[in-house]
Amino acid sequence: MSKNRKRQRPNPQKAWDPVVEGSRQASRRTGRLLTIAEVQERCGVKERTVRTWIFVKRLPYVKLGRYVRINEHDLNDFINSNRIEPTD
Repeated sequence: MSKNRKRQRPNPQKAWDPVVEGSRQASRRTGRLLTIAEVQERCGVKERTVRTWIFVKRLPYVKLGRYVRINEHDLNDFINSNRIEPTD
């Protein structure tokens, strides 16, 4: 890096704010965070299945230190996206 370059300071007005950016992001912020055991119980699957969905990035998750949590809205979106409607 050249010594003549000035450091650019972050512009606080250009900071991304999920509440301003879109209503979907804003609603996700307020969702309850579920444990893997709660997701397992709601979906009726084994813990290993939930962890596989997370590992292959099918189910969005939040990492809080060493704890993994799933936003309730993300789980509902995941369930609805895998819904198959009957055909006539």
